[in-house]
Amino acid sequence: MPDSKVGLAARQWINELREQSTWPNPPILPQTVDEYERLLANHLVPHLGQIAIERADPRRLPGLDQHAHSEGQERRT
Repeated sequence: MPDSKVGLAARQWINELREQSTWPNPPILPQTVDEYERLLANHLVPHLGQIAIERADPRRLPGLDQHAHSEGQERRT
């Protein structure tokens, strides 16, 4: 996926999960896909969505943690 952005990859992943959630004996429940989609849309994509995958760097993640705290989210391990 040349020149792919984090947001596009996240959308493709959600689409794949959503398709799998419709299978008989699905490996993932539709409600779980909905929750993943909500988390990506609210937290990951606004901060990393336009970054090219090849330029994504773990050093950008502390900003997500700070954002979660400012939004009143509890840190989970």
